[in-house]
Amino acid sequence: MENFDERHEVNEVEAKIERSTVNFFGKEGEILEAVKRGRERFLNDSENYGVRPECFRDRKDVEAEAFIAALTSTDQQERENKAYFVHAIHVLDDYFDEIGWVNDPEILYENRSDIEKVLKSLGDVGKFGTNMIESVEDHSSVRKGIQKVMYGGLLAQNSSDKEKRGKLIQEYVKVGTELIDENFTSDIEKIDPTAYFMTNKVAMELINANEKDHDVNVSEAWNLIFTPALYYHNLSEEEKREVSGFNKDEEPDLEEEMIKMVNLGFSYTNAFSDSEEKRKLRMDQFKLVCYSFKKVLPEAIFAEYMRHLE
Repeated sequence: MENFDERHEVNEVEAKIERSTVNFFGKEGEILEAVKRGRERFLNDSENYGVRPECFRDRKDVEAEAFIAALTSTDQQERENKAYFVHAIHVLDDYFDEIGWVNDPEILYENRSDIEKVLKSLGDVGKFGTNMIESVEDHSSVRKGIQKVMYGGLLAQNSSDKEKRGKLIQEYVKVGTELIDENFTSDIEKIDPTAYFMTNKVAMELINANEKDHDVNVSEAWNLIFTPALYYHNLSEEEKREVSGFNKDEEPDLEEEMIKMVNLGFSYTNAFSDSEEKRKLRMDQFKLVCYSFKKVLPEAIFAEYMRHLE
């Protein structure tokens, strides 16, 4: 891998991203309003369902993610729905991570292959998750997204049990490739399963289920692309709470595999149904993610991101 400074002039690259995002932000007022409404709706629903509304992430951090998620929509209601889902999935993520919040973690582990059974066992939180599924037409993508997030929590809960951890990582490949094109699945299966497991940090199919004519394959391609950014961004926060699912000395070297994931994702972004307008918006979203997460990314991964912006 070439050194970043040998291939790019840092200031020139940053200026390029800043120019592209400034051009894109003509609609930022509308998007911010949709994010605000999505959060308000989420707070109202969490109160109605008796769910703790605040997650461990900083509120501004979550709202920034909601803004980024809303960038790929032009319809205000769709933007609001995406913002709602970003807030909601952070709460579910924390709930799955924290053993003390789950009445019987072992039941969660035993029922892991059936997400609806899991949700039924979780009382008010489960009803909240079921409401997310039923609020969109694409139920299967939301079910899959929640199950992926749950697997991340199960790994955190069983971080000291190597046998369970290994089983969860292997099972996750099947969970992650459910509903995915056969050829795409074959290529995904060539990725190291530990690296692929980190796509539970993204779950774009859950957010994008709010889009009209959502194609889960398109979301999976972007899952692969965005995973390094979200993984390294979340890692420091999760290490503070010791819920990353890996002991620091045993954490595998994921950089090379994540670069493979990024390239595989980009190789499939145009292979499935997605309008030209959506493709442009997704690239604008990608540019903003690159700029926002640059500080937490290893140099080699950031350089690879930049290569796809050229």
